[in-house]
Amino acid sequence: KAAASVNAASQTIYLTPSNKDFYLTGAMVSVIKDANSTSLYTGLTITLGGVSVIIMRIAGISLNSSDGSISQVFNPPLKIDRGTNIIITNNTSTANITGAGSITGYTVED
Repeated sequence: KAAASVNAASQTIYLTPSNKDFYLTGAMVSVIKDANSTSLYTGLTITLGGVSVIIMRIAGISLNSSDGSISQVFNPPLKIDRGTNIIITNNTSTANITGAGSITGYTVED
């Protein structure tokens, strides 16, 4: 699954099933910003044990156009809370940023 978010916004990548366990095995986060976009981050948020956690983040403060990406394999996989969103979020004080996230994982029946 994948999703993109523009400027100061969030986008759901995946809603975990409410009747199955979802295990996150890998994720990627990327960002593209222009020279005017400052004090920003793009991050991937999940819910573990009832707590919302940013597990991956790309930060940037410079006044230059830039892009970047990070990826992570989770071994062992992360068991995400049932019925919760996996979200890509941009946070910026000035707009003109696009963030994207993708995930891999699997579900397990009860």
